Amino acid sequence: MSRTSKGRAWSQVVDALLTVTNDTTPPTKAYWALNGGNPDPNALDPQVAFGQTWVDTIRYGANDTELTELTGARLESFLWWRTGLMVEQQRNIRERMTLFWHNHLPTEFGAIFNPRLTYVYDQLLRTQCLGNFRQLVHASRPTARCWCT
Repeated sequence: MSRTSKGRAWSQVVDALLTVTNDTTPPTKAYWALNGGNPDPNALDPQVAFGQTWVDTIRYGANDTELTELTGARLESFLWWRTGLMVEQQRNIRERMTLFWHNHLPTEFGAIFNPRLTYVYDQLLRTQCLGNFRQLVHASRPTARCWCT
């Protein structure tokens, strides 16, 4: 009997789970390329300083191969950031619901191959994860169009 009388009330637990904020920082540059056998953060994506966010920086590559490597590195950075949010989440259901909606309203990062659009879509899911389903579906249409075409 003493075990059941300790801890929070159900209403407090539910309130804690449903109290969400969207106060995360965007993904940052944590990638590099080899330059003469040594890791060099400026060899890939030199317009973004190491440790700074790439979200608002235009992707630029001298050729298609360079642009593909840069895009892949930014997508990898996004996935590391996203995984970190899930692993180190606060005591609420925001990240679980974001993952749920990501699986329910599928897009494929490799098919879109645009790190900024991927980040914007993820932010949409994070901000709308506990909101109105109809509004979420309507707001996610631009990303769905990119994925379907």
